[in-house]
Amino acid sequence: MKYIIIFLFLPSYVLASDSWFRGDPSQSFLSQTIEIEGDSWATCASAYDAIAEIQRANGKTNTATAFGDQANGAELAIAMAQVMSFLKSEKIDIANGVTSEFQAGFGRAWDVGKLKMENLPVAKTTLIMAHLEMTDKPEVWLNQVFETMNVCLANKDAQQMYVDLWRTMLADGWLASPN
Repeated sequence: MKYIIIFLFLPSYVLASDSWFRGDPSQSFLSQTIEIEGDSWATCASAYDAIAEIQRANGKTNTATAFGDQANGAELAIAMAQVMSFLKSEKIDIANGVTSEFQAGFGRAWDVGKLKMENLPVAKTTLIMAHLEMTDKPEVWLNQVFETMNVCLANKDAQQMYVDLWRTMLADGWLASPN
């Protein structure tokens, strides 16, 4: 009975897809809503972390480190997506300078982004690992991890754009390091 209850509360997209994305995995993450985009980056962070752990367990520390770095980039993309969503919604009058309202809104967007960056990947990892625990075919789960990673790799340029944007904003004093 315990397993039936857990099964009923898992979202349908976990049980009926080849990946763990809520949105359309064939579309760029950048074309999704901010909620779906954040969830997609969290899914990538979790998949990259899972692959890193598998590589580490097989003694491939360099490969594990590379996937860990990709996971960190995906987490940062969550926060930067929130910042970009704010920037897209604002009308900035360069001639009059940046207003205190804009600065406050920007700060809130960064704070929300950091909160999402810290929590969404944890929730997604819990969901993905629960799926592993529920299956009697770990090879199916592993295939889902690799299918997920393929979608993430298809969005790697967008992830790198967010990392580069964060570095620029950090250097220009707009943002602080999330740690």
